Amino acid sequence: MIRSRLLRSASLLAVAALACAGAVSAPAGPASAARAATAERAVTTAYTCTTTAGGRTTTYTGRITLDVALPRSVGTGDRVAARRVSGSVVVPDEVADMLRQFGVDAVSADITSSAARFGPANIPVRAFSVPRTRIPADGPFTLRAATRTRAFTAPAQPGRYRVLVPTRVTPAITAFSGSSSFGPIVSQCRPARAGTSLGTVRVTR
Repeated sequence: MIRSRLLRSASLLAVAALACAGAVSAPAGPASAARAATAERAVTTAYTCTTTAGGRTTTYTGRITLDVALPRSVGTGDRVAARRVSGSVVVPDEVADMLRQFGVDAVSADITSSAARFGPANIPVRAFSVPRTRIPADGPFTLRAATRTRAFTAPAQPGRYRVLVPTRVTPAITAFSGSSSFGPIVSQCRPARAGTSLGTVRVTR
């Protein structure tokens, strides 16, 4: 129970950060500056995660609502610069209490993912880490992480293209209790629905 609750919380953070990573990059260079206006969009993304630990397999669905800034438009073939992205999730009282009950006083995670998609283009996402975060004596707490996308090239043909979330997110979570730790425990997470989109971006000549 403790492991499935812990993994669910940390994996929600992975979903938040990685989904944002596929969405908030803005075009680079003066030729693209006029087209780089962004629009805030709110979406709810669900990932189904499977974890095997101690001979037991746990499957769960994590849902998170994201406010993301998508560029309204980019030019065909524009080089899109790397952009710092971040994500966070508040671990609620009920989960925090469960962790404290079992003596867990801190958690961390290392996270990798497949690329996000922008039409035919890949948006590579760098591996990143949730730093060791202490769990307070009472109340909820927040996990945070940051990473960067890699630069990529916009599609060569004009049109409207969907920005799709990564099809694979792999968080490896470690829990700490005093000087002891257990993990990493690895989850394999995939979108609960194929083709989950964060919105669309117009590509113009």
